[in-house]
Amino acid sequence: MKLKTIIVILFVALISSCAVRQGKDVKRESKRLRGMSDAKLYRETVENYLDFNTLNIKKINISYEHDGKKQEFRGSVRILKDSIIWLSISKMGMEGMRVKLTPDTVAFIDRLHREYMITNYEYLNKRFNLELDFDLVQSIFTNRLPEYRIEKDIPFHRNFKGKKTKTHYLFYSKKWKNKQYWKEYKDLTGMEGSTLQILRITPDLMRLESVDVYDTQLFGANKGQQTVSLNLKYNDYKEYNEKDLFPQKITTTVQRELLKDNKRQFEKIVLTITVYDLEVNKENLSFPFKISKKYEEIHE
Repeated sequence: MKLKTIIVILFVALISSCAVRQGKDVKRESKRLRGMSDAKLYRETVENYLDFNTLNIKKINISYEHDGKKQEFRGSVRILKDSIIWLSISKMGMEGMRVKLTPDTVAFIDRLHREYMITNYEYLNKRFNLELDFDLVQSIFTNRLPEYRIEKDIPFHRNFKGKKTKTHYLFYSKKWKNKQYWKEYKDLTGMEGSTLQILRITPDLMRLESVDVYDTQLFGANKGQQTVSLNLKYNDYKEYNEKDLFPQKITTTVQRELLKDNKRQFEKIVLTITVYDLEVNKENLSFPFKISKKYEEIHE
């Protein structure tokens, strides 16, 4: 599998999770939802974030399924808050890929093909039709509300509107506040050219439980239509240090539907990640990333 193909897979994997070392099962209970302002809902969710400076996730199991074909990987992740995300992926005991993200740089080492690439988020976003930056990757990776670096100075509730349902609190794209899509929001008819985001908050834990993103685009002279949806689901919360909760399992589903010339193409990717053995605030955590002089650089 070539480097540029792996990059796409990898960024699906990056929108994933952590689990807590020797975490205890969390007893879940139904809870009556109380009314609160958007600012208060945001504040209470943020107050339940895991407080960390470094995360050392020693073992992750990755199950990747694409068009009926399934592959299994293992890996490890290290994070220095707001500075570095480091990832190693291996198969059959051999490291195949190493990645290092900083706020400005994205670097990959493909050990199987003896290649490497050093680039930025702008290139990846254009090349693979993504909308990523370091802060967004870090926030989703650590079970936080997804926020972009460029939006840091903008209050979260200026972009998202809060809502209370029978079972969850929601944040959804504010520009859709007048759209009647709640009964069947997967029907995006008339919403072409925009992205809809829905974030679900559990009322008993006040944690981000799932993220749904829907994007529909019209293109070409014959107005072909492409719909892409992403569902990120956080499962199996564990308790750490008698106060910190974090999900142990993540399921990410990406679906792409293309309708053009009366022909319909469908693509689906399912990524399941189970993470074990997390250390919080480990001292002297290193992020090794040495590139061999024998490796070939892949240029943009």
